[in-house]
Amino acid sequence: MAKNEKQHFVPRDDDDQTLHKVVKITGETNLKFRVMWEGEDSNTGKPWKQSLVPKQDCTNDLVDAWNQEKKAKVRECG
Repeated sequence: MAKNEKQHFVPRDDDDQTLHKVVKITGETNLKFRVMWEGEDSNTGKPWKQSLVPKQDCTNDLVDAWNQEKKAKVRECG
């Protein structure tokens, strides 16, 4: 996929049963985003571990926020 092509969330019929809430995207690879999950593990009382998910599984709002965060970091370092 070209760098300037936008990934789009791909809705599925079972989203209401299978989607989990994400706080934010914290990193990325070529094909996946690292996400911070909302809530905590009821067994440990600790936040869920971050994990990698396919880019198309993240909503456009999450991706837009991630892109803004990356731009802000570049400005800070530049």
